Amino acid sequence: MKRPIVISLALAGWCALISGCGRTTEVRFYSLRPLAPALDVAPPSLRAAPVRTVSLAPVKLAGYLRRPQLVRRTAPYQLTYLEFDRWAGPPEEEIGEALNDALATELGSSWRVVLNTGTSSPAAVPLEVEVLQMELNANGQACIKARWTCAGATHEAAIAHAGEPAEAQRANLVELAHRMAWDVKLVQ
Repeated sequence: MKRPIVISLALAGWCALISGCGRTTEVRFYSLRPLAPALDVAPPSLRAAPVRTVSLAPVKLAGYLRRPQLVRRTAPYQLTYLEFDRWAGPPEEEIGEALNDALATELGSSWRVVLNTGTSSPAAVPLEVEVLQMELNANGQACIKARWTCAGATHEAAIAHAGEPAEAQRANLVELAHRMAWDVKLVQ
């Protein structure tokens, strides 16, 4: 007598599952790096040789940012991790590589930006970056607050842009790189 009840319950559960009750929300992955740009086709003899080098240390993130989920600030002291909105790669790498690309663009061809792995040239301009905040606010703006040290001088900026999360955060990083490039160029 118990066997028909178990079979009926199993059949009902299976029907509920295939009818959509067991459906999960699709996870969205974001990258701070756009599709690869067209390759530089100028022959090596026509490319300008870099004159100066910037040594970019690995980007440091505030503890709450070292997770794959994007973060939304819902109140002055409350954060929510967006379970279905995630970075495509480790946040340190996503932010570091996007910042490296933006800084190289801002500085131009007379500068070379290298990721510091502990073996950079002593003539290189040292640049350290710490991301203190990087989140979406209640109005949907992407916000970033960062501190950087360039050749011993420390600076800080808070920047916000509206738009799709990755594009807006990329715009924040480009503006941050612009400010950092200004400081780098001042180093003699």
